[in-house]
Amino acid sequence: MTALFKSFLKKAAALLVAAAAAVLPGCSAFGHGGRDPSDSTDPVLPDPEYTAYLVGIGFPEDYAEKLSVLHVMHPVWTFEPLDVTGLSEGRYTWDYAVAQEYSDRRRNLVPSAGRYTRMRDFTDLSLYDTGWYAASEFAIEYMMDPRNFLDEVQIFQFCSLAFSESVTLDAVKDVLKGTFMEDSFLDGKRSDTTFAEYIFEVGRELGASPVYLAARIRNEQGTRGSGPMISGGCGDYLLRLFRETYGDPAESTDLPEGISSSGEELREFNGLYNYFNIGASGDGLFAVCLSGMKRALRGTPEMAEVWGSPEWNTGWKSIYGGAKAAVDNYLSRRQDTPYLQKFNVDPRSSGNFWAQYMQNLYGAYSEAVSISAAYAESGLTDLPWNFSVPVYSGMPDSCPEPDGSEFTGRKILRELGGTSVAADIASADGAVSAVFDGLPGSVPLVMPEGDSWIVSMGEFDLSQFSDVIVEYSCGSYLSSAGPGSRKTTVRPDEDGVSGDSLFTGTLSVCGRTPGTAGDSGTAKLSTEAGRAGLTVSAGDSVLLKKTVVIDISGSDYSGMVYLCGAIPGGGGLIVVRNIVFIARDGFAGGAN
Repeated sequence: MTALFKSFLKKAAALLVAAAAAVLPGCSAFGHGGRDPSDSTDPVLPDPEYTAYLVGIGFPEDYAEKLSVLHVMHPVWTFEPLDVTGLSEGRYTWDYAVAQEYSDRRRNLVPSAGRYTRMRDFTDLSLYDTGWYAASEFAIEYMMDPRNFLDEVQIFQFCSLAFSESVTLDAVKDVLKGTFMEDSFLDGKRSDTTFAEYIFEVGRELGASPVYLAARIRNEQGTRGSGPMISGGCGDYLLRLFRETYGDPAESTDLPEGISSSGEELREFNGLYNYFNIGASGDGLFAVCLSGMKRALRGTPEMAEVWGSPEWNTGWKSIYGGAKAAVDNYLSRRQDTPYLQKFNVDPRSSGNFWAQYMQNLYGAYSEAVSISAAYAESGLTDLPWNFSVPVYSGMPDSCPEPDGSEFTGRKILRELGGTSVAADIASADGAVSAVFDGLPGSVPLVMPEGDSWIVSMGEFDLSQFSDVIVEYSCGSYLSSAGPGSRKTTVRPDEDGVSGDSLFTGTLSVCGRTPGTAGDSGTAKLSTEAGRAGLTVSAGDSVLLKKTVVIDISGSDYSGMVYLCGAIPGGGGLIVVRNIVFIARDGFAGGAN
């Protein structure tokens, strides 16, 4: 179970942005004979002889070419295929493995933040745990396909998490830089020991990579460490949540087992810690924290005689106990890479597909970022790491990152040379999508000062839809303005769709019909620089790809719908990539 708290969400988003841009400190430090791509403008090409070797040991050609490039840059690295299908005697094909991961929506979750909307599964609108949604099958395929991550950073999804004498204390310190654990000391009997020193000690004792343990705590608790399960006061926190949920005293008879109507028993969890969030799961923050604290109370029975009790009643006991649980339940059961802890597909492991450490779809991705950055900072990148990369039979040619085009009813809006474009949009089961042609999949629309543009999208009955998803990018004008917002609005307007007053400072989905007025739904359009998950270039501008979801569940408007916009105070570039209308009963279609 991965971190489910706001502090982690902020941390995870920052890690994903850094990884997407491939800007990691020290990643060009090739000190042991590897080729630094910055030495030449020519692309790094695979070594034909090594490619043939990789194919000979079981890698498909498309794997082998990418791994051969890594070999050219890091000759000491070695790679071995993990033949998932072969080890399962043909049962675990690619389609079977993906279907198993998708069969239970709780197994793969994405944050509720707008930038992850395109990764969501709109057949399931449930909010899981503390702000997570089910991932779509397309998103699972993309994150599960090793071929998408055979680069210098993400290759560490496939690196062993066992202890290595090559890893130093400095590497652990690098993982903890910028967090609440940096140069900080533990509590209790280990108050003379830093977090880094103790994590290194525990890793050596238990046979787990201390860099992995440090990265796991960082990903679970975020940089500030403000989560309730490591505060020491989670009992009081639970009591407050209990009273907010059930009343004071509780009026419901359907209370958690062992909790009275007063909830005072929850105070017994004060003084307990769970740094790895072991066992923390459930629907809602109360259930997650309660299960995590119950696990901390159970603690590590094997250490009861040494500690005086099994409970994780100090931070250092929680770190030891959580690390031991990870080793006993995962690393020792052939879930010994970040990828295998996210996707438990090795047939030799127990509990394939369901006994997985992480629900966060980006869990292995984030840990690879942390591990790779720590090794680069500490000069460990070019140690002789071995990477075990899963291979499946029946894989498609590619599994691209979801971009919204996976929705049914995808229609293209083509530029006609003016401020308006023609649209041919037809209804489809569950969703209607309009995508601009261009860079990539969109037409850059440059708007001079005071000017507005209008795109006709066709006739819609908005009463059939619950949400409109708009995926867009802002050019340098908006992104250079720093923190700020523009509105995205779905609204019928009785005065039509012309006039600067309607569009000033807005990107809108608008309609018009006689005698109808008022907003159908609003959402903020972020213009803060550097907060998007993807970047693309458009001339001299850098476009930040963003997504907003607009609630139109209260609208009964039916008629012509337009996309409209304007930027005051100077020209600017807006690229609309995708517009998706989601049916009220949920997304029922899908490209299979």
